[in-house]
Amino acid sequence: MHSAAMQQRDAPPATGPLSDPGQQRDTKGMGFCGVVLLLMSYALIILTFPFSLCLCIKVVAEYERAVIFRLGRILEGGAKGPGLFIIVPCMDMIRKVDLRTVTFDVPPQEVS
Repeated sequence: MHSAAMQQRDAPPATGPLSDPGQQRDTKGMGFCGVVLLLMSYALIILTFPFSLCLCIKVVAEYERAVIFRLGRILEGGAKGPGLFIIVPCMDMIRKVDLRTVTFDVPPQEVS
């Protein structure tokens, strides 16, 4: 009984997508102003739908990953890609990371 109580007390708080099912993934960690800005951005995208597609759709090449920051914080889920994905232009900032490595031959060295 003592060990079960210790394990329960020492366990870290539950985090992740199943810890709080009522909270949406997009608004996690954002304050009231962030949620209001996000809703206004969604409304602007819907109102200008055909024209906003060129700003909302991003393509990441096979050798790249995109890290998306929403209001300066990394979105949950980490890097995205490769492929096609949708962002919120007024809220999100994208940084593309190249995963290609450069290799070259190192000439043999003399050992003394």
